[in-house]
Amino acid sequence: MVRRLFLLLFLAVSASAQVPVGATKQEVINLVGWPASSSRAGDREILNYPDFTVVLEKNQMTNLHFKPGKNRPLSSYLVSPPKGIPAISAQNHSAPATAISNSPLANSRTFVPQASVVQSISPDRPRRVVAPIDPFAQVKTRIAWMLGLFVVFAGIKFWLRGASEKRRRGVDDIFPPPPRRGKEVVPPLILSRRQSPPEPERMPTEWSMTLLKEMEWHRFEHVVAAYERELGNDADLTDFGPDGGVDIRVFEKNDRVLKRVIQCKAYGAQQVGVELVRSFFGVMTLEKCPQGAFYTTSSFTDAALSIGLAEPTLELVDGPTFLNRIQRLKLSAQLRLFDVATDGDYKTPTCPSCAVKMVLRTAKSGRNAGNDFWACPQRGCGQIINLRRQ
Repeated sequence: MVRRLFLLLFLAVSASAQVPVGATKQEVINLVGWPASSSRAGDREILNYPDFTVVLEKNQMTNLHFKPGKNRPLSSYLVSPPKGIPAISAQNHSAPATAISNSPLANSRTFVPQASVVQSISPDRPRRVVAPIDPFAQVKTRIAWMLGLFVVFAGIKFWLRGASEKRRRGVDDIFPPPPRRGKEVVPPLILSRRQSPPEPERMPTEWSMTLLKEMEWHRFEHVVAAYERELGNDADLTDFGPDGGVDIRVFEKNDRVLKRVIQCKAYGAQQVGVELVRSFFGVMTLEKCPQGAFYTTSSFTDAALSIGLAEPTLELVDGPTFLNRIQRLKLSAQLRLFDVATDGDYKTPTCPSCAVKMVLRTAKSGRNAGNDFWACPQRGCGQIINLRRQ
């Protein structure tokens, strides 16, 4: 609506900033002065001015054309007559025309404003009073009307909006919306098409294979040691660094007699091969330990299982078997093991040498360029864990 009002204002100004259509030749001359030249063809006459031309039909103006680059307001042509030049009356067109043609006005192209009112000051001394016409009177009137209409329409629009808002508030007072239950609803984030909302990290609520797979290697060792304690034994983890192939040493309760040694491997999809099992069995022989157990979160290959079947002192415990053993414990024992497994950051791997949490990095060169891996943040350590073997 605002654009339409401004368009109407522009059209009104364009239509009103001209000499009135229907004005006689003398009235045109009275308004803007004598032309530089003129030409006539029958009833049609053209008055040529420096910046525009006036077309007359039967001594009445029908059109006004501005020359290219000369579109100036007509008010710039209206000047007061010099001294000694009689003013032109709109009631008598013949005498002023002769007076102006014989005066310096015709040569100097000085424009005389139109005289629209002739008054007599007194019977003794008649005096001619010139009242110049405001060429923008019609423009001002139309602009005032347009502004008035704009204010009226704007007021009606705001009044309707206020009435609608008041009516809506009244309905809410009579029928209030039901209160929200639970937490307040958070508005969704404004995301791009390629972006997806981050999924909240879900904490596990019970023992499952997913929880076993998510545990990093050092946390898995803590869970195995805690499981041995729940069985009534004493279990100690070996220090960081070279451990000689033994991760946990199990002793009799309240006695430091070595009962068995344990090795742990927290793998994802990778299976424990026969080389690791054979090497661990050799460590048992060197330690002169009567029993040994190999725990993993994944599974064993067939060759590794064959060694376990051939050696009764060696026990191989895969992920599903270990989960089944935990779930067969008392509920209180399961909860204690669950707290050990999920305490703090249990997913980020621990550096085997420095005992600090590792950071995720991406290989920039080499055959593994573009692949992610875990690296120790300590300078000079150099320990890394491949994600494929995590």
